Amino acid sequence: MKGYRYYHKRKSVKLKIFFIVLLSAAVIYILIKSINILPLFQSRKIDYKSIQASLYRYDAETDRMERKILLNKTTKWLNKITSGMEEIHDSNLLYFLGSINLRRALLEYNKELRNMYLDKAVYYFRKALVFIKDNKGLSVVHFELGKSYFYKGEYYYYESLLELETAAKLGYDKEKTGKIVSFIRFKTGDISEINELIGNFRESRSGTVENYFYDAHTYKNNKDNRKSQETFLKVLEYFSRNPVRTEEEKYIFYRTLYSLGWLCFEKGDYKSSLEYYKKVLVYDEKDADVYYWLGKVYQAVKNTAQARKMWEKVLEIDPHHQNAKNKLKSIKRGK
Repeated sequence: MKGYRYYHKRKSVKLKIFFIVLLSAAVIYILIKSINILPLFQSRKIDYKSIQASLYRYDAETDRMERKILLNKTTKWLNKITSGMEEIHDSNLLYFLGSINLRRALLEYNKELRNMYLDKAVYYFRKALVFIKDNKGLSVVHFELGKSYFYKGEYYYYESLLELETAAKLGYDKEKTGKIVSFIRFKTGDISEINELIGNFRESRSGTVENYFYDAHTYKNNKDNRKSQETFLKVLEYFSRNPVRTEEEKYIFYRTLYSLGWLCFEKGDYKSSLEYYKKVLVYDEKDADVYYWLGKVYQAVKNTAQARKMWEKVLEIDPHHQNAKNKLKSIKRGK
């Protein structure tokens, strides 16, 4: 009888211990979840090199769908790392979150979504600046922040200039910052010609689209129209194999078509000139100068009615375009 009682007493103690351990584990789990300790332990195990390698692969990839796949994988990875975190104080993690959102924006066709990703990129880059202490890290983030403002559009060009100039002062590659700065200054009317912008492409690696663009303009300025046209065609050949990725490349492509239109006009190839100028309008349907030159092409092939329409279109866009006014006056005088 004594042994029977002892056995049941011992069994009861074991059950109590089991339930106490189970209850303690549940309480500890709830505490960890409520005060977000778990993400802090996870953040120590972040493989930054792998994230950086993923971004390198993305930048090297030319296929749009492959880029999206790489970006989605990296985004899911970062979302898993940051899950449950109320505040992120890790500058590397903030930088990568900004980089991911900037790249997502550049892949996005929908304007609202694009702006949303750019706003997120700006948020993470600005927050990263608070925690970075060394100049090299600061210069990189200021550059990426400048790019983010740049892609947000012309209303943010001033902020972009400030960030890019800060990046250059901190030692970031002045060639890279200079290209975007020159582009902004050109677009905002700070310079009257594109020479400064093109000049920043001077040191570009041989065989790159920027290098071809610079060489083509050099030949054009030196009145060597044949070599200029051949080199501009290399730019188009490059874009036939590679998509237009950045605002700079978009500008290079646009100006190349424009220049080829002028070069063909100069040598009397009016059919090709017409084709190039019409292609420009696909990228900017409100470029008064393109309509002006289309009018000149139509005038050269004796299509006065179309020439008049083009010059009237110029004045709709730019009522102060004096050359178009003069052309319309000459038509009225029968010249």
